[in-house]
Amino acid sequence: MQAHHYGREQRRAKAIAVSVLVIVVIVGGAFVLLPDERLELGIRLGLVPGEDAEKLYDGDDPVELIVLVTEVPVQLTLPELRYEAVYIAERTGNEVILRDLNRSTEVVVPLAHYDFISTSFDRSAILFVDQTSGPEPKAVLVTAATGQVQELPLGQTDPGIPGSWDEDIGGTTFQCDGVSPSATWIACISHGRAVSRFIFGSWELQVSPYGDSRSKKSLYRGGGSDPIAGWTADDRWIYVQNEKGLYRVEVTE
Repeated sequence: MQAHHYGREQRRAKAIAVSVLVIVVIVGGAFVLLPDERLELGIRLGLVPGEDAEKLYDGDDPVELIVLVTEVPVQLTLPELRYEAVYIAERTGNEVILRDLNRSTEVVVPLAHYDFISTSFDRSAILFVDQTSGPEPKAVLVTAATGQVQELPLGQTDPGIPGSWDEDIGGTTFQCDGVSPSATWIACISHGRAVSRFIFGSWELQVSPYGDSRSKKSLYRGGGSDPIAGWTADDRWIYVQNEKGLYRVEVTE
């Protein structure tokens, strides 16, 4: 009788152990196979930076971060690149609305769609071109300082001022050379060490004071592909965008 009772308890213990093991395998498998959930958990637990990041748009929203890159000469070395996020372009179906990130204003571009962006050499003007909606391209020139909009004649894609009008600037990003407009900070998109990639997320936004690359500060851990990224003109915010969404992060001392 005692042996029978002992055997029954043993079977029950084995059943419980198997159930626990199954739960561990399911949870552990989900933890490994679902990187977005793993990253979200890491941020919530404070294991990785990102709690203070502000999500502005989802990944499937019809918006694009527009970043201008200015090349600045540096004595005795290569020029440095300064990245300024100037607009969030939102396609509404009938027109494109440019949300100015430095002046809190909006510019309406009379294009239902665009698939090419180029700039003047001095970055004072941006050209939006729709190459696919009709037999000839449509182009609109926007003056960044004033928001003035000029429609070019149908088929014309050169506004007649010096610029790289055949060079698309869409999808601008940086590695560890993202100098802010006033050269206060340098931003870096890091992927961890060569032999030890991130467990939570696939890249991390870091900043360091200009001229002191050893003093890095981690701001945001993200998932997916490397983001389009740029600074506001006052060096205070960094905007980043990829297929996961569009975020902004404040940079403080």
